[in-house]
Amino acid sequence: MKIIRVLNTNSVLTREQDGEETVLLGAGIGFKHRPGDDVEEAKIEKRFVLKNREHQSRFEELVNNIPREYIMVSEQLISLGKTLHNMKLGESIHISLPDHIHTAVINKQNGILIPNTLLLDIRQFYMNEYEIGIRGLELIRDELNCELPEDEAGFIAMQFVNAQYGTENTNAKKIIRLVRELNELILKELNVSPDENSLNYYRYMTHLKFFAQRIVRNYHYSSDDNSILDTMLLKFPKEYMCSRKICNYVKKNYGYKPNHDEVIYLTVHLTHLTHI
Repeated sequence: MKIIRVLNTNSVLTREQDGEETVLLGAGIGFKHRPGDDVEEAKIEKRFVLKNREHQSRFEELVNNIPREYIMVSEQLISLGKTLHNMKLGESIHISLPDHIHTAVINKQNGILIPNTLLLDIRQFYMNEYEIGIRGLELIRDELNCELPEDEAGFIAMQFVNAQYGTENTNAKKIIRLVRELNELILKELNVSPDENSLNYYRYMTHLKFFAQRIVRNYHYSSDDNSILDTMLLKFPKEYMCSRKICNYVKKNYGYKPNHDEVIYLTVHLTHLTHI
């Protein structure tokens, strides 16, 4: 098996016999190698074949941005979801889950803890996914040496909820149209032209899709904490004002009243567009 591209010291891109491109992870698998070299198969720890070209590109970007340990922990959790609960998961979880876990650990190291206002609902309605979330906390503690709060189990659980197949969404067209509408308003307000293939844009769009789902389903966060609104205004004034305008637009045009949590979360995700 030949190397097509060295992604970093611990990951390379190859092509299988059937022509499919594969990302290989392993300690030192790319060290001192170049395209055309043979893969050291004894060093292969994990293979990734993503059918969607966009997912493949984002995954290659991800392995260059976070340590492979986060990806390996995520893959253990994905495997647990499939074997313990027969979950049918979309490819995107191979990107979103390690990215989320990495961000959660960095936040913890920086003293930032985000409360999960949906935790009780997740525990009640998504018991299998919540179980995986709890296992995730254990793996993160043991493999990454970081103790995360129970709130994070809920966030991990929602990664699995959102990645599962077989849940018919009768509001899909409404959500797609709303995402497009809000995105156009946001880009115009912030006067930015983001790289749509970047990981930051992917994070932003993921939040926007979930926001649109809550609007269409008329579902609100269970808490309404305004304690850090002033902090958001001071740290990210442009993004905060844009978030407020979008939330007011949604209230006026869709009859959905976003609470303070929505304003805060949207502000945070808008920084992914302005701080690239």
